[in-house]
Amino acid sequence: LLAMGISRSQLFKTIMWVGFLICFSGAILGMIFGFIFAWAQQTFGIIGLGIPNALIDAYPIKMELMDFVWTSLVVLTITTLASIIPARKAVEMTFKQ
Repeated sequence: LLAMGISRSQLFKTIMWVGFLICFSGAILGMIFGFIFAWAQQTFGIIGLGIPNALIDAYPIKMELMDFVWTSLVVLTITTLASIIPARKAVEMTFKQ
């Protein structure tokens, strides 16, 4: 992109934006699949304890909104920080003709 005329600051912003979009879509899909799995575990008891004569026969799961909020914030923070290194390296590259 630098060879095509984009400025270094715009390149940095572009790479950070792409990293954020990948992170956001991954977080959304992860939350959806996590919710579906937790609901299925609560409803159908997919993963059992494997203990005969126990009071409960499956691992109990309790979904709370704050679990989803904190998980989303941690994922967004880590992946945004992880996007900084490739963005910096791309900006620091030099091209010879």
